[in-house]
Amino acid sequence: GKGSTGGTSAGTGATAGTTTGGTGGKGTGGSGSVAFSDNFDDGNATGWTNDGRCAWTFPNGTCWGGGGSCRSRAGSTWTDLTVQVKMRVMSFGGTGSSYRAGIVARGGRGREYYSFLVDQAGDLQLRRGTSTLSGSGTCPTIGGSLATMTWYWLRMQVSGSGSARIVTSYSTDGTSFMQVHDCTLTSSVITSGNAGVITGGATVAEFDDFEVRTP
Repeated sequence: GKGSTGGTSAGTGATAGTTTGGTGGKGTGGSGSVAFSDNFDDGNATGWTNDGRCAWTFPNGTCWGGGGSCRSRAGSTWTDLTVQVKMRVMSFGGTGSSYRAGIVARGGRGREYYSFLVDQAGDLQLRRGTSTLSGSGTCPTIGGSLATMTWYWLRMQVSGSGSARIVTSYSTDGTSFMQVHDCTLTSSVITSGNAGVITGGATVAEFDDFEVRTP
């Protein structure tokens, strides 16, 4: 059945594991061990903590977030990791780049996190908190045409501590991934943290098949 949670939820939802392998395709790759996964089929948010103004429900074995800017996170101290989710935006809260949804890696307090996002224009953003990244390689927002009410798979790989390399990709079928960003940061590097999903500006998105892999 449907339900909603606020803050830290209870139940029997997410799982941790050590399955080795990947989804294949192009982009960052999906190899490594599964550190956390959740397909939300059991209709609860065990293992997740919501930040900000979140409202989660679970129709059809998926997880929704909306009702303002929202970040929901799992785990605590991953360093090198690959985050992947199946996502579709149901509605953006307005027009412009501030209305977005996506995935988070190396999250901490406040704006200490990296995110890979789809915005209202269908563009693909890479950010630290709410700021765009300045580094070497492909860091800026990439123009795209991703649509609402359409499932996409988003993937973000973060590695390194003295410097951090972030590689992002997306897929329309969950198999063949197209690389978007390959950005290396050398200053104010976030070295570890949690992972999760995020919406901004009252955007409502649907998430499924969330997974974190570690080397």
